[in-house]
Amino acid sequence: MDFYPGVLDYQKQNLQQVMQMAGLTSTSLRGKRIMEIGGNGNMAIAKTFYHWSGIKVTEVTPDPALHPDAIDDEKFDLLIRPAEDSGLPDNSFDLIYGGAVLEHILEYECLFRECFRLLKPGGHLLLNGGPLWNSRIGHHLFVVNNRMDYRFNGNNPIPDFGHLYLTREELDVVLAKRHIPLMDRKAIIRQIYDDKMLNRASLKDITRSFQSLPWDAVQIQKDEAQPDRKILSRIRSRQGTIEDRTFAVNLYIAARKPSQGAAIAVEHAVSAMKEVAIDWTQTFDYQKLTKEELEEYSNIEVTKDLREGGIHAHKAWVYWFQYLAEHVWKTSLHGEIVSFSNTIDDPRILSLGCGYGGVELEIAQSLNKPYEIMAVDINEHIFAKARAEAKTKGINIQFLRLDLNFVEIQENTFDLIFAHASLHHLLNLEHVFYQIYKGLKKNGRLIVQDVIGKTQILFWKDNVDFAIEVVKKMPVRYKSGVPNQHAIITPYAEPSIQKGMEGIRQEDIPAQIDKYFAPVKMFRYGSFMRMICTHPEVGKRLDPDKKEDREYLEQLFRLDLQQVEKNKLRPTEMLALYEKRASIDIKKINSEAHVSLGSYLLLQGDTDKAVKHFKSAAALDPDNQAAQRNLAVASDGRRQSNTTFRLFPNLRKMCIKIQKGLLKG
Repeated sequence: MDFYPGVLDYQKQNLQQVMQMAGLTSTSLRGKRIMEIGGNGNMAIAKTFYHWSGIKVTEVTPDPALHPDAIDDEKFDLLIRPAEDSGLPDNSFDLIYGGAVLEHILEYECLFRECFRLLKPGGHLLLNGGPLWNSRIGHHLFVVNNRMDYRFNGNNPIPDFGHLYLTREELDVVLAKRHIPLMDRKAIIRQIYDDKMLNRASLKDITRSFQSLPWDAVQIQKDEAQPDRKILSRIRSRQGTIEDRTFAVNLYIAARKPSQGAAIAVEHAVSAMKEVAIDWTQTFDYQKLTKEELEEYSNIEVTKDLREGGIHAHKAWVYWFQYLAEHVWKTSLHGEIVSFSNTIDDPRILSLGCGYGGVELEIAQSLNKPYEIMAVDINEHIFAKARAEAKTKGINIQFLRLDLNFVEIQENTFDLIFAHASLHHLLNLEHVFYQIYKGLKKNGRLIVQDVIGKTQILFWKDNVDFAIEVVKKMPVRYKSGVPNQHAIITPYAEPSIQKGMEGIRQEDIPAQIDKYFAPVKMFRYGSFMRMICTHPEVGKRLDPDKKEDREYLEQLFRLDLQQVEKNKLRPTEMLALYEKRASIDIKKINSEAHVSLGSYLLLQGDTDKAVKHFKSAAALDPDNQAAQRNLAVASDGRRQSNTTFRLFPNLRKMCIKIQKGLLKG
């Protein structure tokens, strides 16, 4: 093979080995589209690929400083972002190569899925990594500057496998005995135990994840370097049982995507991201809110058909939706999902926020053709019964525990995605709707039935006042014996403390959906009926099985709908069927999202973070006037604040404490 000058010996060896495993030669790559993952700074491998293929090579790296030669070079497309989230179109490349990358990519499962998506049918993936974490030099020591030079493959003061069986303190003692200076010891220990660029997964976990995808012609090779019995015993005493065969130094993978382009299995099409670009969760005490959410919904009464019970199981509340489906909409969430799915061969369906799982079980049993359903929720405890029932009855639903605020959906995967009463529990709406847009196929559909009322408290003052008047005129038989009859409906009060995730950004849902999707059907409803039907006492007295009660309920139903139709009261709920917009301007959408989050932060007094978001908004869309205007306001306010804090240094600390108290309140 004719390599470009500057390719290092280990780089040649790695590339030659995986190409030989795949049966590829340099001449077989002529005219092929190639992507390299995270090559070294001199671009020697990428230049070699260009020399072999004769067409532009795509280089993907999270750090532009590593590849200065690729910028503005007609031979290369430089993409500055993680390879596991490239954002490139499906079926783009004939070959994807990553040399010495597996030991650095923490999200290796996402990388494998992304490479599968990006390869053309019949395309090849060639990867290698080493030293792997569980190998004798898996610490990958590289602490080099003008004062020190310690390397895993050179001046290496760490005992073989020492990072696996030594604690920080024990390693410090070993290094001290080898006369390593204190500052050097600290740097070495920090890199080994704290470096966020080291993949500490075992060989077994990496290969199992890779083989979970439908590759053809998979070749996996590794070189063994087993610890002796004494060291193995020390490793086991610290880490527990560990299989001997996981101690390989290097791993080589060569695989081909099936010529027919087999789809990613549905269970691998949805995963979690560690962070998102526009993250509202950092603005709240998210850990506290999530804990409250999990506790609340783990203790709610559940019906036999695995739906939310208690006040939501009142006959009046159930009849309200039956009335809407039969007399107003002529459809329902269930009906729309089943009717659309039955028009598609082997439909793939994703439920976002499945809760107890009863809706998903009912849908699956109503489909008349083979299907795949993935149901996702943050609370694994509450869908445990549905998962067990699906397994017992052979119902094809995969249940997955996942925080939707950080969901990642593989591109062009699902025919239908639906969300039932879940979106109003989410903070990162912008991220979620982009993932839905990306994950739906071209003619796919999004179906939403959710709460869109006033953020945090659901009802606006006008709605509450109207409901109070309705109750005043209500026949006495429904109120008799109810405590505090003059205040059956609690008077309106402004929201104060957020508890759990209920309604945390629900007002924003319709506007955010509209940026990505166009409505095919839209129904907005619920100006006050929820307050009546789910009232702990009044709601259960309204029995639609009784003619008199049913007629009175239907009178209230019509009144509710009239208030919405005539724009007298705002709706608090919606049912809608959406299709993907033909095109979206993601930079403009993200720019607006940065302005929204920055504005919220500004109101909370976090000017520094607000400024960062306004700058990001302006960079994405220079025509975003709101970004420019808010940036000027925030920057001016920060200058004034800094002047004040310089004059009164204790004031900053006090303000920070107050701010954190408010945010966590």
